[in-house]
Amino acid sequence: MANDAEELPQGPELHGIDGTPVETDPSLSLSHGVGSRVTCVDYFALPQTFQVGTVARHWVREDSWPDGLHFAYLVQLDNGRRVFARNDERFIRSSDAAPVYMPKVLAPRTIMKFKIDNVWRKGVLVALNEDWLDSGEAPHIVHFEEGGSTGQGSYRKIWGTDDTIVMDSVDLIENLVKTFAVAYNDEHVSVPTNLTTVKQSLRFDVGDRVECNIDGRREAGIIMKCWYQESMVSQDRNEYFPYQIQLDIGHRIFAPEDTDHCVTKSSAPLPYSCYICCDSEFTKDNLIVRDCACRGDSSGWAHLECLKSWAKSNLASRQRKKPGFDVLQIGEDSYNPFESCKMCRQFFEFGTLSKSVLIDAWYDLFKDISDFTRYPTAIRATFSKCRLEIDHGDVEKAKSILSEKIRFARVIIEVGKRRG
Repeated sequence: MANDAEELPQGPELHGIDGTPVETDPSLSLSHGVGSRVTCVDYFALPQTFQVGTVARHWVREDSWPDGLHFAYLVQLDNGRRVFARNDERFIRSSDAAPVYMPKVLAPRTIMKFKIDNVWRKGVLVALNEDWLDSGEAPHIVHFEEGGSTGQGSYRKIWGTDDTIVMDSVDLIENLVKTFAVAYNDEHVSVPTNLTTVKQSLRFDVGDRVECNIDGRREAGIIMKCWYQESMVSQDRNEYFPYQIQLDIGHRIFAPEDTDHCVTKSSAPLPYSCYICCDSEFTKDNLIVRDCACRGDSSGWAHLECLKSWAKSNLASRQRKKPGFDVLQIGEDSYNPFESCKMCRQFFEFGTLSKSVLIDAWYDLFKDISDFTRYPTAIRATFSKCRLEIDHGDVEKAKSILSEKIRFARVIIEVGKRRG
C-alpha cells in the first residue's frame, strides 16, 4: 500500500544504514510498544526513506549475527518489507498513521473499496490473516475483477489500513444481499483468518486433479501450488494467482481465477507414470513432476521422492568406486544427480519442486563436512541451499547457514597455521 514517505537526510552518521546489528544491551526499556504504529528507516529503498509500519518485536537477535549484538525493533512496514530499527529517534519515530485494518467480524468474501497507489478500486476481500504481525505475511488477500498483469483481474496481497479499506453504502447493500443468499442456502462459510485457512479458501488443494480452460478447450492436470506467484509474468511482488497447474500434456500454467470457467474438478486418470518406480499413484507430498527438457508422453516424469532416492543411490554407487574422493567435483563428472535430470541432463531451475527437494537432500548429506579442500561439493551444496532459502523468503536462515560454514573455515585456517 502506498504511504507518505519521508526521504532520509544524509550525513556522515546516517550514511549507509543497513540491517547490521550494533546494540548490545537488551535490558534497556523501549519507547515504542509491540503493535505501535511508527515510521522507521526502510534501508532497502533507494534513496533510503522513512516508511510507516508496525512494531512486531523487541530486542531481536538472529543466529547469524555476532555474539551479543541485537536490534531494538523488528518493524513490519506497510509496503510489505520487514526491517530492523535501532533504539534511536534518528531511525524510528512514533506515527499517528491509521492502524492495519483487522475487523473482528466480517461476512464471507466481503465487497469493499481499497486504495492502491492512491487510486480507489473495488474488490473482494478473500482472506484475512490475523497472524500478519508475527508471520510477516500480508494481512489481506483481495480479488480485483479488472486489471492485473494478465488483464483478467488479479489477486493481491496488501497491507491495508483503516484509511485505505472502506465499505460504502453501495458495498453494504451488495454484501447484505450476498449474506442473505448464503444464509438461505445454509452455507456455513466465513472469511479465513489465519495462514492455514487462507489456502482453504480455494476450492482445490495441491495434488488435486483438475481440468483447465485453455483457449476454449479443456486440458487435464494437477495442482502444483496454491497462491502462486509467477515472476516471469507479474512484475508486482504482491500479485498472486490461485493455482499453478501442471498439465498432462507437459506444460506448466497458472490459473488467474478460482472459477469453473478457468478450473474444474477432473476424474481423468493420470496418463503417465514415474519412470523410476513405474507407479502412477501420487500424493500431495509426493507429486509426479517433470521439471526438465524431456519430452514425450512418459519421458522425464518422476515422483519427487524417487528423484531424491535415485540421486542418493547414484552418489553412493560412485563413492564406492572412488572412496574418499569428491565424485561430484566439477571436472571429474559433469553429471550431478542433485542438480540435473539423469535422462536429458538439463539443470533443474530454481523455483521448481524438483530443485527444492534435491537441494535439500544434497545439503543434508554434506552439511557436516568441514574439509572443503577435499570436498568442494560441500561448498556448492551450501551455496545452493542458501539460494533456495532466499528464494523462499528466509534470508536469515541463509545467513545462518553461511555463518556456520565461515566458522568452520576459520577453524580450519587456525589449525593450519598452528601446524605451520
